[in-house]
Amino acid sequence: MAQTHDGFLLWGSAPASGPKPLPVVRVEPSTFHVVSHRHEHGERIINATVSGKAVTVVIPLDVLAVLEREWSHVNTRRTTGRNR
Repeated sequence: MAQTHDGFLLWGSAPASGPKPLPVVRVEPSTFHVVSHRHEHGERIINATVSGKAVTVVIPLDVLAVLEREWSHVNTRRTTGRNR
């Protein structure tokens, strides 16, 4: 599960067996370190540490494509001042 808040992408988890998602926590970019990444079964799987705690981020490739497209729009607006 991901949400945005104050321009940051916030990640949390939504266990299928749980009645509701766990709380979403803001991650400071400086505390997020990628250990490894791979493509598997149509997903991008990223093993990382956040503030020293091991996490796994799984993003379907079709969702990743949409995120990358949107990030490119954000970066274009930041560098050119243009709204697309």
